[in-house]
Amino acid sequence: KHWLSYYQCKNATLKDSAEVAGLTPVYFGNLFKQITGETYIKYVDAYLRYSSQKQDDGVSIEMQMDEINAYCAKNNLVVRKWYIDTATSASKKEAETRDGFFELIQDIKGGNSSGILLVYSTSRAFRNSYESHKYRKFLREHGIRLMSATQHIDEDTSSGRLTTSILSDIDQYKAEELSDYVSSAIRTMAKRGYWTGAPVPLGYKIVPTTDEQGKPRK
Repeated sequence: KHWLSYYQCKNATLKDSAEVAGLTPVYFGNLFKQITGETYIKYVDAYLRYSSQKQDDGVSIEMQMDEINAYCAKNNLVVRKWYIDTATSASKKEAETRDGFFELIQDIKGGNSSGILLVYSTSRAFRNSYESHKYRKFLREHGIRLMSATQHIDEDTSSGRLTTSILSDIDQYKAEELSDYVSSAIRTMAKRGYWTGAPVPLGYKIVPTTDEQGKPRK
């Protein structure tokens, strides 16, 4: 019983504990319940972020929540608290200036954490290498395990941390590429006389129209 409880206290999922014990997740879960009288459940905190409308990457809050809930259901995890930032761009704002992320950091500093941070992907929390290194180090120093519903993350080994760093570099590249595309599209719209969404200059007004393909424009 002490041995089984040890794994539950190590911020390990049912699957992880089963692998260490050399057993299947189902057998380990049944064995844990038989000996301890409890269901092997770990509580996690989840962070979600949706990009601004001008940098919509198609990963909605609902989609992230569905993926995280499905991941939790398969791994005997329960979300203790949701931290959500909407319509913000991680590449343009320092992570701690986002309300949801700031609350998460403060809770961790204050000891109010489940011990596990679950995200849809690392790009939801940080989309540049600097923030990735900074906050992953912060999480390790506070004993918080970082998990992703769509990526394999291993912060316990040097090779695992290297892999996560490479993922962060890819996330940063994608964010910068998307930003370049959006800026180019806005410049093109402005040159053609279309409204880009910015405040209307004095002396101008927004007039509905259509483009060459008949698509509604302003």
